[in-house]
Amino acid sequence: MKNGAFIPPEILEREDLPPHIKLVYGRVSVLIGKGESAVLTTDELARQCGLSRRQAAKALPYLAELKLVQPHESLAGHGLLRVFRKVQPGPPQEKSPAKKQ
Repeated sequence: MKNGAFIPPEILEREDLPPHIKLVYGRVSVLIGKGESAVLTTDELARQCGLSRRQAAKALPYLAELKLVQPHESLAGHGLLRVFRKVQPGPPQEKSPAKKQ
């Protein structure tokens, strides 16, 4: 297993991301490595990052919402085992205002 986390400068410098989100991104990036995807449980990720299970569980969908990782599938059906693919990080995207109806 690969150890550590690598947080690219373009992620590290983003002020809109909380520190635990950056840490989870860095760990998932290392786990993915040169491959296309990583398979991990929320508990494994939390333990590896020194976070609570809840923090790790919330970080993953947040990263997917920001399009920093792409969720591929949940093999367990309960969201406990996750597969993620890496997406090349870019500049932060502004949220578009909601349309009034």
